Amino acid sequence: MSSYLFEVGTVTGQSYLVTWSGLLTSGIWVFIIGSIATVVTLGLMLVSPSKTVAYLKYSFYLAMISWVIILVSLASINSSTFVANWNTFMGPNNYQTVIQTAENNGLTYHYDVGTASLAGLIMAFWIYYGYYIPTFFAGEVKRAPRTLILGSVGSLVFMWALFAGGAVLLTRLTPTAWLGAEGYIFYAAPNAMTAMPFISFYAAVAQPNLILGAIVFIGFLLSLIGLCVTYFYYVSRSIFAWSFDRLAPAKLAEVRPNGAPWISVLLITILAEIGLALSQYTTIFVQLNFTLFAVITMMIPVASAIILPWKNKQAFQQAPSLVNKKIGPVPTITLLGLVTFGYLVWMVIASFLWPAVGGYVTAGVVELFLSVVIAGVVIFYVAKTLRAKEGLELKYIYSSIPPE
Repeated sequence: MSSYLFEVGTVTGQSYLVTWSGLLTSGIWVFIIGSIATVVTLGLMLVSPSKTVAYLKYSFYLAMISWVIILVSLASINSSTFVANWNTFMGPNNYQTVIQTAENNGLTYHYDVGTASLAGLIMAFWIYYGYYIPTFFAGEVKRAPRTLILGSVGSLVFMWALFAGGAVLLTRLTPTAWLGAEGYIFYAAPNAMTAMPFISFYAAVAQPNLILGAIVFIGFLLSLIGLCVTYFYYVSRSIFAWSFDRLAPAKLAEVRPNGAPWISVLLITILAEIGLALSQYTTIFVQLNFTLFAVITMMIPVASAIILPWKNKQAFQQAPSLVNKKIGPVPTITLLGLVTFGYLVWMVIASFLWPAVGGYVTAGVVELFLSVVIAGVVIFYVAKTLRAKEGLELKYIYSSIPPE
């Protein structure tokens, strides 16, 4: 919203819109708008799942239309026109001073293909993670083995083509050194000069059309709400599973007549609001390295997949064909698990080598992560003790799939 108001303000010469864009990046407005987004997400989660999926589908269509507008806009001009337009909107000779301003504020260039590719795996993880999310919907799709493979691989290839196309079109207008400087100023030296390192803004500079800009803004806004919906979706299903596994109160698995697990979703909403407040008014979540958290968490199920064929031969043999295939004597799930686990190990190392990409790993981050792990262990054994008093041994629940 901030970048869109800045875009409209600069294109139309309305300085008050530029002022508003600055207000939306900090203070109470972040909390108010974030709370509105959270409530909207809650509403989308309380309707029937078919309506939620319909929203995701149509917001995706609109986001793709937005991307088409961006790509066509970038392809429609040459570099000299882009530079001239940039200086028109951002100020005389602004374009020419970006690199020097970044260097004056501490930016140093050191680029080689190998290092860039290895560091780029951190960003690749985000794309992998985004399209790994559909696996949480495995019980809610038809023909899961076929649908999940085609959906995951297809979405990765499609988004690769989209991002690669955007990168090619953008770098024909301005060199990567300039793009790096613009991004550096925005994040590391925001007081040095105004920077807008967003591809939607670059497209608006290429083709300053308010109608097209509005479509891109709406498409991106609705797709971001859709992203929140997917997070709410899989977190609520995880809580749902905890309840079924007797690790959490059965009330958390209660659903409305339309199939929405309303109590778990409401719990997520409350936690989201707390997180929003903490991220705005404290440094707790600002310092949080989400990539590192997600990677270490993923290592547990990936390690389980690697040893499944030997740890539980019966479960492996009875699993769907997607799981129990072999390449010679070696189970495919083990080979894929080893490759994935190696990638995750690299991600942990890369988080320390290139903290500017993945997020800084401070002592507070490590302590927070350890506290989450310890809390999980405590909750499990408390639940195990309480269930044992009820005559239920939790270890027997996991002796079959699904748990009994």
